[in-house]
Amino acid sequence: METIDITPEEMEKRIARIDDLTPNKAEFEERDGIPQEAYEYLAAKEIFLLMAKPKPAEKQNTRPAIEGPDGASIYVVGTPPSDGSSLHAHMTTYETFMPLTGRYRIDYGRGGKHSVVLHPFEMLSMPPGVLRNFTNLEDHDSRMLVIIQGEDEDALNDVILEPSKGEEIAERWGPDVKAKFEQRGLFLFNADAVE
Repeated sequence: METIDITPEEMEKRIARIDDLTPNKAEFEERDGIPQEAYEYLAAKEIFLLMAKPKPAEKQNTRPAIEGPDGASIYVVGTPPSDGSSLHAHMTTYETFMPLTGRYRIDYGRGGKHSVVLHPFEMLSMPPGVLRNFTNLEDHDSRMLVIIQGEDEDALNDVILEPSKGEEIAERWGPDVKAKFEQRGLFLFNADAVE
């Protein structure tokens, strides 16, 4: 079996440098007209897509910094104190969390009735179909590694939220913004009733 030789220029294309990346929320505003504030209301303040298999343009939400294998997407999310994501579920994919800096509380189950606190470099793998969110417990900005894995080609378009979140988006930013989230496949607002 023969190894391959790779040039420094080729290797540089295999490196995702966080300081060179732009959070994906700016892309959604530029391309789809989804206000950054509306996206931040549902998701983490900063979401950097480090590695994933690029999808066809019509299905691509964000271009990854590094092209990776099928079935896995790797992100770094950044959150201010007491901030995080809305209660949501990935219906066909696993979502794995590992704080890099700071502690995060992961709420899970209907209504987020259970919780666990993760410290830096502790890892939790959330199975498909379970409602979950995360919150930065620190008094400073923190970052977390998030890995999404699944076999479905629409693996990153499997996120559902509670209908009330869709109503809040429509009320605050207009029904057209809610529709853009759904049309783009970013979020569907049809999670089952919360206890």
